[in-house]
Amino acid sequence: MIATTRLTFFLAATSDAAAERVLNRVRRELTELNLTVTARDKNIFEIEQPIHSWEHHVYGLLQLCGHLGRQWVLTGDIGHLFDAFSSHSTVAGVEAVHLTCDNPQAYKH
Repeated sequence: MIATTRLTFFLAATSDAAAERVLNRVRRELTELNLTVTARDKNIFEIEQPIHSWEHHVYGLLQLCGHLGRQWVLTGDIGHLFDAFSSHSTVAGVEAVHLTCDNPQAYKH
């Protein structure tokens, strides 16, 4: 099964040039983590990964959160959706990060 993780970065930049510098930092950070990332919009990225166990994937998402910020708030039913938000990003110029991933195994019929 393939899980799609969506990352939304809320930027503090006040100009397009500043926003591009911040997004380059974000891309660099994600590349250093050896993640294959697809840009969906200026500040929205997706990561598609095969998973065998939702629990193991959630652990990996928590590790990703640890690299991108601190003081994460997790909401929702973790069995169906990983939904995390932090307004304490480790990437300079990013005010907040929102990360979501649906459990593809929860929707099998």
